Amino acid sequence: MRQTNLIYLVFFAFLFQTPIRCQEMTVFLGPTGYTYYEDERPLITEEVHSLLSENELAFTYWKRSRTMNTIGIFSSTVAVGTGIGILARDKNNDPPTSLYAASIGSTIISIILYLSANNQKKKAVLTYNKGLEKNISFKLIPTGNNLGLGLAIRF
Repeated sequence: MRQTNLIYLVFFAFLFQTPIRCQEMTVFLGPTGYTYYEDERPLITEEVHSLLSENELAFTYWKRSRTMNTIGIFSSTVAVGTGIGILARDKNNDPPTSLYAASIGSTIISIILYLSANNQKKKAVLTYNKGLEKNISFKLIPTGNNLGLGLAIRF
């Protein structure tokens, strides 16, 4: 019985000494947009959202990315609408210059916002992965003296 307890004690001591690392997240640009992976397992957006919410700075980058992406979609919609307005005019009825300016301006704004959103997504993943490199704040160390064996917590 005493030998079995000693085996369990040694097993748990080595278990707590072994650093346990979380899986790193990777991101790839595919034909349908960004795809997130944890090792070889693809992640859905809700899983990415919950993982990034554990790190405050990474979650801030993630929220900025989503905001910029949403504004970029609205800007693209304006660009498409003004483009249709320009093309729908008669040959005799020239479109006003402001319609051209609105179309070009909203296209440029949407491109800038999409590129910034992608940059923020990459920053979020890199910040999340960097946060995984931190060591744990305590260790359980097996100790022993003339009174017996035990575990000590070292901070």
